[in-house]
Amino acid sequence: MPVTLAASPADAAALADELTRFRVVEPARLNELLSEFPGGDARALADHLVRSGALTAFQVGFIA
Repeated sequence: MPVTLAASPADAAALADELTRFRVVEPARLNELLSEFPGGDARALADHLVRSGALTAFQVGFIA
């Protein structure tokens, strides 16, 4: 069974914390992407990171 990045991220901030903790996205890059993020829930952040090329759709599949 694969390990998920976040068992059930309640919001975008929790997802960002998990991505930093597991070093999935470099902290400087994540901060840049978060400054461009218009807001929303964890799914919206994940979609933003895929569009930005920081995560793949495959990686996002482990988040939900």
